[in-house]
Amino acid sequence: ARACAAIDRRMCRRDALPKVLGAIDAAIELGYTPLKINTVVLGGVNDDEVTSFAAFAQTRPVDVRFIEYMPFGGNGWSEAKLVPAAELRRRLLDSGYPLRPVVTHENDTARSFDIGKGGRLSFIS
Repeated sequence: ARACAAIDRRMCRRDALPKVLGAIDAAIELGYTPLKINTVVLGGVNDDEVTSFAAFAQTRPVDVRFIEYMPFGGNGWSEAKLVPAAELRRRLLDSGYPLRPVVTHENDTARSFDIGKGGRLSFIS
């Protein structure tokens, strides 16, 4: 969580993590489950937090959706910051997280995996 808070301050320019976690818990209490949490994975910025997100997904009924960094006009896209979804899945498997495929609608933008304890990880690429 300490590294996540440091990334939060660097990317958001404020320490908003406690407020975000509180909002996530409030949404779950109101019945928004599974709650989808989107994160764009950037190499050298937050890609080392992937297993922390997986651990988080095992503590709450959430679907953490890893979005592959994609080129858009004006977003400063760089191949150096790209972490392919296949690489993320390999890292998670190597760290002991089970990735059991979830059958979803054929037109879904994400490939989803059950990781146990009510959590789900999805990959958008």
